[in-house]
Amino acid sequence: MAPADRAFWSEDGGAVTVDWVVLSAIAMTFGAFTVLELSRGTTDIAGTMETTLVDLPVETLGVLSAVAQGAVPPSPVP
Repeated sequence: MAPADRAFWSEDGGAVTVDWVVLSAIAMTFGAFTVLELSRGTTDIAGTMETTLVDLPVETLGVLSAVAQGAVPPSPVP
């Protein structure tokens, strides 16, 4: 092995940089998959909630409904 090759292979100054790049890439990949899974879950839950709310009957509120229609004047707020 030539002396220049030995110096290259014995130098470990860039190894820490490579380690951090690999660790950062792993962390970013994990974060991306987490966001993807959470967005899928929230979309599913939103769809379920929409279906449930659409199927609920709407009821009138009696006095409040009459006030909204103008049949009963609203009471003054103190």
